[in-house]
Amino acid sequence: MAVIFLDQDDEITTAIARMRASQDIKVAMVLPPGSRLGTSRINFRLLAREAQELPRQASIVTTEAGVRAIAVSAGLAAYASVAEFEAAAETAAAAVRSDHSSDVPVEAAAATAVGVAGAGAAAGAIGSLTTETTMPGGAEAPAEAEPAAAEPAAAEPAEPVPA
Repeated sequence: MAVIFLDQDDEITTAIARMRASQDIKVAMVLPPGSRLGTSRINFRLLAREAQELPRQASIVTTEAGVRAIAVSAGLAAYASVAEFEAAAETAAAAVRSDHSSDVPVEAAAATAVGVAGAGAAAGAIGSLTTETTMPGGAEAPAEAEPAAAEPAAAEPAEPVPA
């Protein structure tokens, strides 16, 4: 888990470069109050897209509730403090370790759990984990068949309208 402290004047290019330089899956970007990066949802969307491509689990840490809300709306987890981020990461990792039935690597599952828990915490809700069903050998389980659509009822002829 990496914690990256950004300066107030840092741009999105700096944040992305520092995230790329990190070898950790979980990366928290700590933004100071008034950070230039926190003024635009586009910045957070770019950061989220880059994190997904690397792959990284990027989170935003800032004391500004409005900036956290923008980050969450862009698909990033957001926390009010580094301690909150670390606690969520540890809770997620502990939950993954206790689930012995999962075939998902611990680091990947913990990163997913941190993102879900962080987004829920920032939105004021409790997040829940979702997992994809896989069959032995890594093949995806067949999708359940959709119920057939009911035949539309025959329309009754309408009464003629007087002219």
